[in-house]
Amino acid sequence: MATASHYGPSSSSLERDARRIHDDKPVSPGSIAVGVVIGRMSEFFDFFVYGLASVLVFPQLVFPFAPDRLTATLYSFAIFSLAFLARPVGSVVFMTIDRMYGRGTKLT
Repeated sequence: MATASHYGPSSSSLERDARRIHDDKPVSPGSIAVGVVIGRMSEFFDFFVYGLASVLVFPQLVFPFAPDRLTATLYSFAIFSLAFLARPVGSVVFMTIDRMYGRGTKLT
């Protein structure tokens, strides 16, 4: 297996420095759970608002060329489905970047 140094600069020294700064404070499972819940709720809210807009707003504003309202709504749902398809693809791409160059490069 190849190491990160074969692919270019790594962010491992930056990651080590960040670990030194935050080593003295243990993270409780409760604070991790709060962060996860806040992240998931904001993601759910984003999909919920876009789903409502897909039904109520986008058929008239984005797809006025559609022959009828049902077709326009199906077009907006097709665009909405791309978000669910792009997520796993993005995970694969960014996991590859993380493995090759390190977490710091992935996050920048």
